[in-house]
Amino acid sequence: MLVFPEGTTTNGTGLLRFRTGSFRAGVPVQPLLIRFQWHNHSPSWETVPFWAYMHRVLTQLSHSASLEWMPAMHPGKVDRRSPAVYAERVRQSMGEALQLPCYPYGLEDKWQLHKHVLAGRLHWQFFNRQNQ
Repeated sequence: MLVFPEGTTTNGTGLLRFRTGSFRAGVPVQPLLIRFQWHNHSPSWETVPFWAYMHRVLTQLSHSASLEWMPAMHPGKVDRRSPAVYAERVRQSMGEALQLPCYPYGLEDKWQLHKHVLAGRLHWQFFNRQNQ
């Protein structure tokens, strides 16, 4: 079973908090790192209006990604009692491997951000990685 524990995609500048559902069983997990190689626009969903996203994705000549299997991670005693602890341990391990920070924000925070962008209170290009 393939699970995306952030519950969303991001602009690739860091990892959001993992949702804990897939860690509740207390069984080993094998993290898979996905790295998109892109030039003009990241194909992962960012806080971008749909029309702008589609235009940028469809006008990029090619899209590619690399996959890297990390070693399986086995839950310890504390992990089995607390899915949040297990999820955070896996997230930190993936963040180290990707050389990305682990943000204290989650999916709910991203939806709040989307609301502000769609309402015109924030401009979406501010959050676009290639503009940084």
